[in-house]
Amino acid sequence: MKHIKIFSIITFIIMLIALLGTTATVRAAPSQTIWSVTHTFSTATWPLLTCWADPNIVSNTCYNYDNGLGTIYGGLQVKTGFTTLGREFTITPMAVVGVIGCRARVYVRPSQFGYSHYPINGALEIIDVNTWTYLSYKPFSITGPGGFAAVTTSSWVPPNQNVFARIVVTGDGTANTLEIDTLTINCSY
Repeated sequence: MKHIKIFSIITFIIMLIALLGTTATVRAAPSQTIWSVTHTFSTATWPLLTCWADPNIVSNTCYNYDNGLGTIYGGLQVKTGFTTLGREFTITPMAVVGVIGCRARVYVRPSQFGYSHYPINGALEIIDVNTWTYLSYKPFSITGPGGFAAVTTSSWVPPNQNVFARIVVTGDGTANTLEIDTLTINCSY
């Protein structure tokens, strides 16, 4: 009788281990592919960015700046109202497989020549070209001098292949200059 109890206990433990082993199986998530496009201001093959600055306000403007060392930055200068710099991107995986989600990133810093007052307020905007509605809006505020800082949107899903990415700087009555570099869009599919 004692042997039957031990046998029953051992059988129970073996069955429990077997049961736990099958339910604890970890399955890998399906792999995702990352698609990326980058606009650097020193790459001549990219299309020019579109600038919008109020023509009635002389101090609002956009420019490309070459520091003489081979580095070129985009720039936005604003006093009142707002100034924007952006371009259209075609997300090529959309036509074939669809996209799970995208993020955009740009690097911004105040002018290195002292042409900025703080705070400098702006946003990185991602816009659906077909409806001109926001897919993502990431505001930022620069409160003092410093190097380039990344501004990254939250995840968004493009409804079609074409989106417009732009950087906006708003004015508060004092002249501010924002330098921008390396605008990137990454999408998973």
